[in-house]
Amino acid sequence: EGMTIAGIATGATKGFVYVRSEYPHAVAVMNKAVEVARKAGVLGASVLGSPYAFDMEIRVGAGAYVCGEETALLDSLEGKRGM
Repeated sequence: EGMTIAGIATGATKGFVYVRSEYPHAVAVMNKAVEVARKAGVLGASVLGSPYAFDMEIRVGAGAYVCGEETALLDSLEGKRGM
């Protein structure tokens, strides 16, 4: 819900959560949480019946990235090896 509120406040329509591939359980739990939020109307084309749209995507990292180094993180999000 927090990301949805932040997205609406900033005019964003999509949020991304990066989860490293070494944590498959976390990936599964996050995907389930997004599914539940969509069914509850917290995510989607009309958030809680409002005129605001916001959705989330769970992105699984393609490999390790250098912590705190944003270009390496972006590479990983794009499916490249973060360096």
